Amino acid sequence: RRRRLLFLLKAIAFVRKTIATFLVRRGGGGGGGGGRVGRRSCRASSRTMATRNSHSASAASAASAAEAPASQGVEGMSELHVREGTDKEGIYFKPQSKLMQRLFEKPVKALRRRSHFLRTPWWARNGHVNTLVSHFFRGTRGHPGEGYKRMSIKTDDGGTISVDVTNFQGEEQKTSNPFVLMIAGLGGSSADPYTLAMSSAVTSRGWKSAVLNMRGTGEGPVTSGRLFSARRGSTDDVRHVIKELKSQGVIGEAQPVFGIGWSLGGCIMNNTILEQDDEMKGGGGVRIEAAAALGAPYDLQKSSEVLKPFPNWVYSARMGQGLVKILKPVAHNFDGVKRNYVGEDFSFDAEKIYASKSIREFDEALTAPYFGFASATQYYNYSSPGPRFSSVSPAVPLCIISALDDPVVGTAGIPFEAARQNPNVLLVATQHGGHLGWCEGVGKGCGYASDVKSPSWTEEVVLDFFENALQHKSENETV
Repeated sequence: RRRRLLFLLKAIAFVRKTIATFLVRRGGGGGGGGGRVGRRSCRASSRTMATRNSHSASAASAASAAEAPASQGVEGMSELHVREGTDKEGIYFKPQSKLMQRLFEKPVKALRRRSHFLRTPWWARNGHVNTLVSHFFRGTRGHPGEGYKRMSIKTDDGGTISVDVTNFQGEEQKTSNPFVLMIAGLGGSSADPYTLAMSSAVTSRGWKSAVLNMRGTGEGPVTSGRLFSARRGSTDDVRHVIKELKSQGVIGEAQPVFGIGWSLGGCIMNNTILEQDDEMKGGGGVRIEAAAALGAPYDLQKSSEVLKPFPNWVYSARMGQGLVKILKPVAHNFDGVKRNYVGEDFSFDAEKIYASKSIREFDEALTAPYFGFASATQYYNYSSPGPRFSSVSPAVPLCIISALDDPVVGTAGIPFEAARQNPNVLLVATQHGGHLGWCEGVGKGCGYASDVKSPSWTEEVVLDFFENALQHKSENETV
């Protein structure tokens, strides 16, 4: 209690000092980097990180088919286009991409004009302030959403995945319209205001949707000795859920599936679409046709480093405690589990796991050994999507939104250069936003729309991108 009180007093002092500084300067900048928690921002900035590539010649030729000669009009299609450098506010994309040309031919004000880009209130121009204010905002201001119907999907290992399908009251949906599958952040669920708000925004477009609650979240039953990771096991669960939703008629057989993920959910979504390009995985016969990742980590090892210094370690401690809280009521499922996910010897060390003081300690004690890794570092390196981005992968439209002052996940690994080379990737970097904050003002919302009738800036950007991808797909153009 004493440590919590000390932190609270320091946080209050920090916020007061920040506000006083901005009052004197009548506005100012903010900084930070790293992590996975919170939501709020306003005003924008862009960053994108270089990545390595190499792929087959056939994939390269397919990517080139998605390109068109750049014209003067194309080069000037957005005031926010970042042509050189990384870690700058703005948008990163390949001007020759037919997908991007189509996007900017339309009046997408949020991405074409700086005056319509994310505008952050002066008091939120700090990553920590944006993150904390949005976190408390979510705790006091919910969102009604559309309501859900829960489905419990069984898995081959005896587990259960809880999927909440959004109630859809509109007209019969066209089979060409997408079904949007969402994944919340670490420990999050369909009850989070940002998933509820996005489900409403999706419904307003006449599309159906659902939220996949990762194992152990969303108050769903846990019926096997397994939770979730950033990649291994979780991407299999995503594909399994899509297959089951198709087999039960929730998703039409020929209906395109689009995906949205926040924070860790964005990491899982990125890894899922990247695995579709992997000849070994191949998507298992299931394909996500377009995706969006908001506030996702791209280099998990470096994100864990960002969480070490004060005050960032507080986020890590809270997330570590949150994971232990998820685990304890269902830990009995690990009784008798002697083999891990890859069939190696495994021992559930409850004492070590429950003593975790950070997310890294929890991953070292349970996530890494259960999913077949010798250490948290090895697990992080395998699960980081950033290094696997290239000029040809992912091969489906992807919208990335990241805040340059995110104090939970940081900016390491964000595929800035890959976005300039890959015709499918649109990377939007905001100067402010914190972790899942992107605050536009208390009256407008922080990371999600507070007004049911008016989508937030992030919701509008993502769904406009999806609308464009859908039209692009309908014309049978190769993306």
